[in-house]
Amino acid sequence: MKSYTTTEALVDKIEAMKGQRKEEGDWSADNEQTLAFLIELHILRTTFFHTFNESKKITEIISDLQDEMQDEKGLLVR
Repeated sequence: MKSYTTTEALVDKIEAMKGQRKEEGDWSADNEQTLAFLIELHILRTTFFHTFNESKKITEIISDLQDEMQDEKGLLVR
């Protein structure tokens, strides 16, 4: 199986398999399991990247607030 390390390649494979699923009369249980796995992988990957990016933004907000507080009163210990 080709490596699907990029999201684009993974989406392309999912779409190709969905097309095969509609067209092929001999679609197997193994093919169905593979398609389900690839869809789950794509959802988990997308969720992970979204969560990671959001946590970086939240960390920046907290850091900015702490900097503002430090500049205002100079009481925060670093």
